[in-house]
Amino acid sequence: MRRRGSNKMRTCCIITPHPFWRERMGCGTLMRGRYKLLRELFDEVLVLFITKSDETCPLSGATLRLYSPFSAQHRATIKSFVKNKNISLCYFSYDYWPGIAETVDCQTAVELHDIMHLRSESFAKFGVSCPFNKTKDQEIEELKKFDIVFCLNLEEVKYLQKNAVTCTYLPPTFSFQMVTQPKYEPIAGMIGSAAKPNVDGLAQLMKSSNVDVDLVIAGALSKLDLPVGTYQNRLTKLGYVATPQEFYSKINVALSPIRFGAGLKIKVLEALANGCGVLATNHSIEGFPTGIHEVVTIEDNFENWTKDRLQQITSVNRSKIESFINEHFSGNAIKTILKEII
Repeated sequence: MRRRGSNKMRTCCIITPHPFWRERMGCGTLMRGRYKLLRELFDEVLVLFITKSDETCPLSGATLRLYSPFSAQHRATIKSFVKNKNISLCYFSYDYWPGIAETVDCQTAVELHDIMHLRSESFAKFGVSCPFNKTKDQEIEELKKFDIVFCLNLEEVKYLQKNAVTCTYLPPTFSFQMVTQPKYEPIAGMIGSAAKPNVDGLAQLMKSSNVDVDLVIAGALSKLDLPVGTYQNRLTKLGYVATPQEFYSKINVALSPIRFGAGLKIKVLEALANGCGVLATNHSIEGFPTGIHEVVTIEDNFENWTKDRLQQITSVNRSKIESFINEHFSGNAIKTILKEII
């Protein structure tokens, strides 16, 4: 798989439906990190962007537009692309198009942001419909067709292994960078997409009048018309921010009131990586490495999300957060895992 006389492997192709090069959501942050690491390991990294939109991938590779439902002809086109480009590894940003892994003549790896059937089950417990649904048997059998399965969430890794899927834990890549934050009074904030778990969490938070502090919301979540309750005069909506640091420089406590879903909550990790204390639900920290309880304050009862509680979090030990990030999410550690597996 390596070129003679080179420490790098040959050509990798990321196959994705997500425009991760510009995407603001957690999966965008995740895949930008993967793209960077893969470029360090391979001579060349291409991106095959499969989309129904008119957008074209600006990165080296190709864009495959789906003017019709995904079919055997599309799989044949992808197989030819992989062969012509002499690709040695296809790295899938989740398996949205069954049949490709068995078709291409190279090693295959799939990145799981969420286990879809677990996500659906979690949504259902709260009476919410999931936009993507797969049965357990269907998803497990599809995953078994890949040579490598990477998962972000340690609990989900164990779950897949119990279900006979050869799965490897591969955490996201983050480096610690302390952002200058407001001092003295707690200023809380939440950043996120308009995904149902985020909307539900923010709505639950708004129902509680105990978080008697200024509140900052950013991302697509801040574009929604939600009842703001007692926050009418204490709420700042930033909209989309150019960088995460723009958001974290305006708060000193990050909130993750998420009650359901799957995968790893990138918003929690991103807050820690920017040196920001976090108040979160138990669900928000599921699947994190040992030590997460030492750097994140956990509380499921929103009535206990009080100003005093937030005040305590503003003085969280930043050096302990930095050590946690460096130990579990540094680029070098994750690069080593990738190198060994691939």
